Amino acid sequence: MIFTALQRIGAAAHKKAAAFFVIFLLFAGPLAQAKTILPETATPAMWMVEKGEAKVYFLGSFHVLPKTMAWNQGDVQKAFADSDVYVMETVMDAKGQGEIAMLMMKNSMLPPGYSLKTLLDDDHYQKALKLTAPLGLSEAQVTRLQPWYLAIMLSAQTIIANGLDPSSGVDHTLQGLAEQGGKEIAGLETTKEQIEALAHHPLEVQSAMLSDTLDKMDQFDDYMHDYISAWASGDAKQIEETMVEEMKSYPSMYEALLVNRNKKWAPKIAELIESGKNVMIVVGLAHLVGDDSVLNILKEKGYRIERVQ
Repeated sequence: MIFTALQRIGAAAHKKAAAFFVIFLLFAGPLAQAKTILPETATPAMWMVEKGEAKVYFLGSFHVLPKTMAWNQGDVQKAFADSDVYVMETVMDAKGQGEIAMLMMKNSMLPPGYSLKTLLDDDHYQKALKLTAPLGLSEAQVTRLQPWYLAIMLSAQTIIANGLDPSSGVDHTLQGLAEQGGKEIAGLETTKEQIEALAHHPLEVQSAMLSDTLDKMDQFDDYMHDYISAWASGDAKQIEETMVEEMKSYPSMYEALLVNRNKKWAPKIAELIESGKNVMIVVGLAHLVGDDSVLNILKEKGYRIERVQ
């Protein structure tokens, strides 16, 4: 049955669900340039707010990284060590992983009367069938999938095939260290809120995003190199000009994945700033740059934000 097949194919993706949001942002970007050589070390962008004696750090995450890239060092390592509380988008413990897998499966199928074949043009539909054939899915199974789910399935498998590892992503790595160190761990949203932000979009918007994803699969390695290199060098401006600005061409996605989530997070972050505790907050870098960023919302509330790396 299709659900058994999807559980098998999607198992790795479900387990590392935090990586999903970078996928849609990634493929919203412009055409990739020639592949860059990834640096061995990274100095990702980090900001800080001081409130009395307490410090709250904001580290821009990249959710999938090469296992060999060294980034948890220097100022990042010190900020994490000094923090009492570790905050991430969603806490991905065993319960959270189970919930997100269940919610993804629940939202993976098209409504009755719809098929992927009628939502995509023939060229994109045939490419979707070609790419899913090695995964063991038949045309009858593929044509029933929601476009957002298929885009994630294909992208997640390609991420793994290209040697990138969600387990090496910033948020996942620091969560493990926080657990080992007995730090308080908190999330800014629930797994349900995260999936709803991704899955509940008009089918025509989902189909356009899937078509973009299919168009760019052949250059996947180049895209990942471009964005990881920008993240590793702390080039927040490049992330804003590519990933964030291009996302605006899909207004409903932009609103749901970035704007609305930032607005919901800001009051929770303000409470953390006022808590008197040292806190490290790790979210995707796209949430920390641009006019609609969570940092800009906090600035408008009167907080002074300082770039520290």
